[in-house]
Amino acid sequence: MQLEPFKLERFFAKYEFNVEYQMSASDCESMSVGELLSYDTNSTSLGGLEQLQLGYTESNGAPQLRKAVSSLYSQISPEGVLIAAPEELIFLFLNAHLAKDDHVVITTPAYQSLTEIPRSLGCRVSTWPVELQNGRWQLDFNYLEREISDSTKMVIVNIPHNPTGLAFTEAEKKDLTDILRRHGTLLLADEMYWQLEYADEVSSTPFCDLYEGAISLSGLSKAYGLPGLRIGWLAGQSRDLIEPAAQLKDYTTICNSAPSELLALIAVHNSVPLVGRCREIIAENKALLSKLAKRHPHSIELLPGQGGSILFPRFIDGRSAEKASQQLIEKQNLLMLPGPLFDMPDNYFRVGIGRTSFAQALSKFEDIL
Repeated sequence: MQLEPFKLERFFAKYEFNVEYQMSASDCESMSVGELLSYDTNSTSLGGLEQLQLGYTESNGAPQLRKAVSSLYSQISPEGVLIAAPEELIFLFLNAHLAKDDHVVITTPAYQSLTEIPRSLGCRVSTWPVELQNGRWQLDFNYLEREISDSTKMVIVNIPHNPTGLAFTEAEKKDLTDILRRHGTLLLADEMYWQLEYADEVSSTPFCDLYEGAISLSGLSKAYGLPGLRIGWLAGQSRDLIEPAAQLKDYTTICNSAPSELLALIAVHNSVPLVGRCREIIAENKALLSKLAKRHPHSIELLPGQGGSILFPRFIDGRSAEKASQQLIEKQNLLMLPGPLFDMPDNYFRVGIGRTSFAQALSKFEDIL
């Protein structure tokens, strides 16, 4: 494999921990280990953090954790769950199921590994672009119908979408699964922002519950505000789809961190309050961003999303997002991600609305407007 440098992650590596303010983070507000342990009122963890043995763990993930994750879905058994770091799971699943000359359709813009790994494997990649139509981000299903065929091995979608916040209605999810079922095509659904849907018209039903050929990728980084645990999962109705990735994991991490799995179990058992906490932060910050856009109607256009902790507005005053980003870093000690990091035009920029420090960051951003 010959992988290109990961533009977004290299940008973060250079700046993320060297600035005071952050307005483009994709995750939600994190918490301390003590705060997370306070949710464990029923002592449902793997035995207590202090008593935990720091030996090897089961390669597919702790059985109790896989059972807890499967309970979040309606059609998934514990055997249909594989636990690992989310980015590792992308690498494992795509390498396990794709080969040279396979045809893959991928929604774009996308997290770079979703497109770069298939390209590095020699796949024939067709992009399915998220487009702005009538003031709303959309995916054209007629376009997909023209691109897909019976020889298409996999379709990869990211819903809710990063960076636009696009989410699907129930009808759109049915349209997609009907198309895939008709062609016998696999679906990898990057659903890292699952449970953060907020628009009334969109569906929060995960694809793995809707389609037997779907694998859903999710985890604790976004909706739970626990990216430091490095715990995510693949969920699918068929163990046959999971097992090739599980076998390949023997060549990467082999197994997961025991403390991370214990803390992850507490988080999944307390999904409702933890996700609810993040949803409240998103709602408050979305309102702040909307007020800022109204104060500066000739500078920025706030494009509505339907889910997730990110949005993708654009400058409408001729300003370059890349130049604004550097200006914010140098003069405001603030990190903002410009559109070209997502292979989008230079007037777009990503805003992260999942952190409690967002109001301070937004104030710094407004100074340049």
